[in-house]
Amino acid sequence: MNTKRIPIVDTEPGIIRHIGIRHETRFGSTVGQPPGPSMNHKRILIVDDEAGVTRSLKLNLEAMAGYEVWTENDSALALAAARDFHPQLIFLDVLMPHLDGCDVSAQIHADPKLKDTPIVFLTALAHNEDTGGRAVTAGSTIYLAKPVDTEELIKCIEQTLAQKLQQRPHASSLHL
Repeated sequence: MNTKRIPIVDTEPGIIRHIGIRHETRFGSTVGQPPGPSMNHKRILIVDDEAGVTRSLKLNLEAMAGYEVWTENDSALALAAARDFHPQLIFLDVLMPHLDGCDVSAQIHADPKLKDTPIVFLTALAHNEDTGGRAVTAGSTIYLAKPVDTEELIKCIEQTLAQKLQQRPHASSLHL
């Protein structure tokens, strides 16, 4: 059978509602649906000044992987969004007005409750031809070139969160 995968953002809004994907918006942000029994329970925050990028990534990650996804389009509000949402991973655009991705990353890592939250940078400064469409690590920083393939994004999320779990001290080794 020859089938073509159509990105969820290319479908009609009525179809999206019919299959049960809810998309709420507030000024500069979108809020993910509350986790249900079938949700993956992984909370992902996407910060990018391009609303089309964040909307596409949100809908695709919710539909394909069941993640709970929040988006923020104003970099000046990214820290507040992270504090409110408590994401397990943040995708952060590099070039944004107000604060760039490096500034936002510094704010997030300076916050005691968010300092261990992994950040993956999304950038148009690199091309998929340069990275092979995969995540690239420079030191401890992970970069993905735009446009991002959803399957590669999911792979990056799973690998990054698995590595974070491995780095966590085991309960038996904690001294209380």
